[in-house]
Amino acid sequence: MKRITLALFAGILALSGLTVVAGAASADTAPIPDPVGGSVRLTVDDVRYGADGGCRNAPVRISVQTPDDYAYMEYDFESTYDGPTSLADWVSSSGEGFSGVFTDSFVVCPEYDSPGTYYGRLNVKFYDYEYNVIAETDASDVFHVLPRLHTSSIAASRATYGAHGWALKATARYDGHAWRNKTVKLQRYAGHNSWTTLRNVRTNRYGKATLGFTPANRTLRGYRVLLPASNGAPNHVSSTHWLRRR
Repeated sequence: MKRITLALFAGILALSGLTVVAGAASADTAPIPDPVGGSVRLTVDDVRYGADGGCRNAPVRISVQTPDDYAYMEYDFESTYDGPTSLADWVSSSGEGFSGVFTDSFVVCPEYDSPGTYYGRLNVKFYDYEYNVIAETDASDVFHVLPRLHTSSIAASRATYGAHGWALKATARYDGHAWRNKTVKLQRYAGHNSWTTLRNVRTNRYGKATLGFTPANRTLRGYRVLLPASNGAPNHVSSTHWLRRR
């Protein structure tokens, strides 16, 4: 009952460099020509790669609705996708006799399907009782394969520094590991929800950095460490330490 058909459109492949825009897929509904009538609809959901580096399933929903299931003998459908892929998956079925909604999935894998914008394609053919094609229609849907979300964190503890100063001892992590050679920033609260960067320091091989400073006076001020966004991870800040000159 399964039939494999893979149809790629060269014109769409030329658009494979489009920027990913996150969000739910927008299904396309297409009419079925006479003498069958009705409509078909393709919906492919967005999918995001995970930290394990494995394949993911992009849910596919195919709806075939006709006003009279006896206007034809049976129908076949075939669905695949175009985009920044070297080996597109597909779903198909043949010998379907009644209107219905079919659920399946495209298996997308990092080694074949790069993050980006994809174009799902659906073709449906209806046959009469002598196996002649009496109606055919196509529907499409845009979906997105999103890159994995990376995680990062910054923590800072305080320690004395010099005769009158303090040090914030920071530890930066990326995807659960020490983030070496990463710039972290010592910041001081400037009021009105704003912060002033005092100095930049790079972390060592263990993801650690010591940011020493000596407050100018005994006014209590807030200090923190900023881990800037990079490598697909958002920026983070440590907890604020309220300190004055010792």
